[in-house]
Amino acid sequence: DPAKAPRMAALAEPIRGPVVRRFRSLARELKICLAFGLTEREGNELFNTAVLIDHRGRVCGTHRKARLAEGSHPSWYFDRMGHRLRAFDTPLGRAGLVICYERWNPHIARTLVLDGARYLLIPSYGSRARQQNQAVVNRARENGVPIVEASVGLSLIVSKGEMVAYKLGYDRITVATIEIPEPPSEHAARASERLFLKRRPAR
Repeated sequence: DPAKAPRMAALAEPIRGPVVRRFRSLARELKICLAFGLTEREGNELFNTAVLIDHRGRVCGTHRKARLAEGSHPSWYFDRMGHRLRAFDTPLGRAGLVICYERWNPHIARTLVLDGARYLLIPSYGSRARQQNQAVVNRARENGVPIVEASVGLSLIVSKGEMVAYKLGYDRITVATIEIPEPPSEHAARASERLFLKRRPAR
């Protein structure tokens, strides 16, 4: 709803603002890693941004949403889209952030895994459509990494290509124990590279 844009702008703040500071403090206090989304302000521009904080309260990385849902326009809420897709190091291994609708784009997950991501996190304000579950499972199977999506009403955890936890409800906690794969050995890395080379992206 474009009518909500002024309120989004009023709530926007920089990465160094009070919301991120609060989550950094909470992560340190609880000794947990946190991933969440916010409306980021940089100068006069607004971004849909995801942030990952480690258990020491350090910002490990951020991602500005690079793909909008069909029928949306950035001027409704945000002035600019992100233009970089990169993984970053965390205490749990190298990670990638994907925001909401971007789950549907296989190239976003693949780009992050090519950059070394061993797991993906998806903060989302998505629908309850079960098709989006399958999209997350597909991204996990295509890339051989676990994925956790936290949403308002539909959250899931995928490990080894299978959905291991799923909750449909706004005030629910979704929990599972998963194994984050180690960086591949040289031999396995070469095999993985051969698989990814079959993408033929220039064709």
